Amino acid sequence: MLSSSTKLTVLSALVLISLASCAGNNSFNKYYKQNKKHSDLAFSFPKWAAMIAIPADSKKEVQYFTAGMKRVRVLIEGENGGVEMTSFLDYANDEKYSTYMVARQDGNDIAILAKEEGEFIREIILDINTEDAAVVVGILGKMPMETFFGALEKARSAEID
Repeated sequence: MLSSSTKLTVLSALVLISLASCAGNNSFNKYYKQNKKHSDLAFSFPKWAAMIAIPADSKKEVQYFTAGMKRVRVLIEGENGGVEMTSFLDYANDEKYSTYMVARQDGNDIAILAKEEGEFIREIILDINTEDAAVVVGILGKMPMETFFGALEKARSAEID
C-alpha cells in the first residue's frame, strides 16, 4: 500500500512530468490541438526535463510509474476560463479509449484512461475535475502492459485518507 506521502509524491511527480513535450500523430495530440486555444494554460516538455525537478528519493518510483513514456501534454482550465474545453470523456468515447480507473472524493473526479496498441499502452490520460479546475494530462510513449497494470494495481490498493 502506498502511504499518503507516497501518493502525494506520485501526484506531484505526475504534475511535474506534465512538463513533457509531445509530437506525433495520436489521439491525444488531436484533442490537445483542438482545445489548446480554449484552455487557460497549455504546456508540454520532454519527460527527461521534468525528471530533473523530481526529488531524488522519489525518482525511482516516478520512473517505474512512467516507464516507456516519453512525452506529456497538459491542458488546464480554471473556473473562470471562459470558453470550456471539450470534455475529454466525451472525446475518449469517440476515440475508443478504455477507462481503467475512476476515483471520486469530495467533489473531485479523477479518471485514468488509456489507449492500447498490441502489448503496449501508447497513451495514458488523467482527466481531473475539481470545483475550481479541469485538468487533462496526456502521457505518451510506449509502456508495456504489465507495467501499466502493475501501476494501476498499486494505485487501487493505496489507502485513501
